[in-house]
Amino acid sequence: MKQAISLLRKVIVPLICALSISILSFPAYAVTGFLTNLSGLHGIQGIWEERNEGLYSDYTGDAFAMSETSADNFTYEVEITFNRQSGAASLVFRANDTGDRSYVANLDKNQGNVRIFKFTDTGAITIGEAPIPDPSKSSYRLKVQAVGPQINYYVDGQLVISINDTQYSVGKLGLLTFSTSITYQNLWYTPITDDTLPELTSLTIQGVEFSPAFNSTIRNYSAVIPFATESVKVTVSSPHAVTMRVL
Repeated sequence: MKQAISLLRKVIVPLICALSISILSFPAYAVTGFLTNLSGLHGIQGIWEERNEGLYSDYTGDAFAMSETSADNFTYEVEITFNRQSGAASLVFRANDTGDRSYVANLDKNQGNVRIFKFTDTGAITIGEAPIPDPSKSSYRLKVQAVGPQINYYVDGQLVISINDTQYSVGKLGLLTFSTSITYQNLWYTPITDDTLPELTSLTIQGVEFSPAFNSTIRNYSAVIPFATESVKVTVSSPHAVTMRVL
């Protein structure tokens, strides 16, 4: 049994006010239910419309919506609903203005998987892949946590991919719809600062070997625990309060 151990600082995040944005020009009486704290989010390809249920998108091919919000270390999350059971919905981060140089965390109904990939000068390169936790659903919550080269991707609160990559360290936040119709809602960005950055000074797991070797800059470790093992003792130290999640 392989369990990924994710170590995160316990932080208090101030309540974020819900903001409405306009992707296109609407009459003054139009009502929108799309909530986000990104600035200047706008569609580049395809249809992007604010509707009561959220931000509606539809296109055949890659349709980016990019914001003016730039981030280096952050948590970035959204609720997605597939209006058609095909194609892919994605979070785009550390991107250029148009999204064609970026990291992408997607959920692909056609392939039945979730991926982290990056758009580069030579095309799209997959750097992490896993099955969709529940492919029968139509709605999911996607979340990316990026700190330095470490990128963690969660679907419905479950850690599905954890990778290290150094290609992009900072850039714009956005969305990407591929060959389907998606409604996005509750699109939130929370910066991770020096005050909230996860930090450990030691880690031991009694009776179990884990990898990689402890390093204060690493925030995810894995250990192979035999099925017959009834319990393990994990000890950590940190200058701050720490929450440990075993996934």
